[in-house]
Amino acid sequence: MAKAKAEVASRHLLAQQTVGSQAASLAHYEAARIGWKRIDELPAIVEKTTVADVNAALKRALHPDRLVITVVGDLKKAGIKEKD
Repeated sequence: MAKAKAEVASRHLLAQQTVGSQAASLAHYEAARIGWKRIDELPAIVEKTTVADVNAALKRALHPDRLVITVVGDLKKAGIKEKD
């Protein structure tokens, strides 16, 4: 978990290096309905995130019964049986 948190923090900092990347980050926060004013809160939010928080989010967001796999190429070569 510590490695994942460090990765998120690093990406956040790297995304602030240029004016263009700052603008993109702000636009992303707005598009995600988080609000641009909360961009500086990310490191603290990540730091207090637990494994239980991540697992709960995954359960809300991932639905294995709706999983779609896309293969570009020959299904036989990929070892995939075509579904009727």
